[in-house]
Amino acid sequence: MTTVSGVSRFLNTTHQSRNADSPRLRLRPHSAFFEPTSNAKSLSALRALELNSTWSDLPPTQSLITYATPNIHELSTLYDYLNESEHAVFAPRAWLDSIPVSASRLAARLPAWVLAEGVVQRAIPLLALFECLFVKSGPRGLVVVQRVQGRDAVDAWARLASAGEKGCVVSRSEVSDEDAVVACHFPAIELGKKEVGTVTGAGDNLAGAMLAAMVRGLDPAKAGELGRIVEIGQRAAVATLRSREAVGDHTQLQALLP
Repeated sequence: MTTVSGVSRFLNTTHQSRNADSPRLRLRPHSAFFEPTSNAKSLSALRALELNSTWSDLPPTQSLITYATPNIHELSTLYDYLNESEHAVFAPRAWLDSIPVSASRLAARLPAWVLAEGVVQRAIPLLALFECLFVKSGPRGLVVVQRVQGRDAVDAWARLASAGEKGCVVSRSEVSDEDAVVACHFPAIELGKKEVGTVTGAGDNLAGAMLAAMVRGLDPAKAGELGRIVEIGQRAAVATLRSREAVGDHTQLQALLP
């Protein structure tokens, strides 16, 4: 898995390494994890995709970047750029149009602010590029919006949602029983004001810990594993918030990792 925060570095390297005598390189030979870090830097991956023509080698049903962890402001920046660009890499995907997402179901199962601030509405078009988006919202928690493929995986999520799992919406494709969009909200771990030593690095620690969990084998597309990934990330963020350093004490997280 590519684990650099600027995944554009990987995309540009792939683009620059091609020449007339070398075979065409695949854009995504393995998974990539993108942590934007700022509004301006959030666009680095999209601009790199515009420069890298190897995306056209991929099936139109395949995402180009596996995971991304924008905050709400970075999500809006990505969404606006996608909407305004006329580049072919951002063209609508037919598979995405076949998955209707009900606003009433979102309103019934997710916190009001998620719908009011357009978090899921902005994330869904970005699934044409990103397989899974972990949208950070500080003390309001984390919203995960992802595409799930495979009948067993989709059925598992549908069972979870039908069991009344609050904070989870599963929208299945109208043309395939092996495709769905899943949106979940995970509340933040509550902290009192006196418990917070610093907010610096909390988001980075959350992203890094979730990445560590996935590198160890946990899969966010599996209904039984996403919550565990998020818990590990949130505990890392809380450990940092409680410290006065940019990286908290994560020794206790070892017991939670696979």
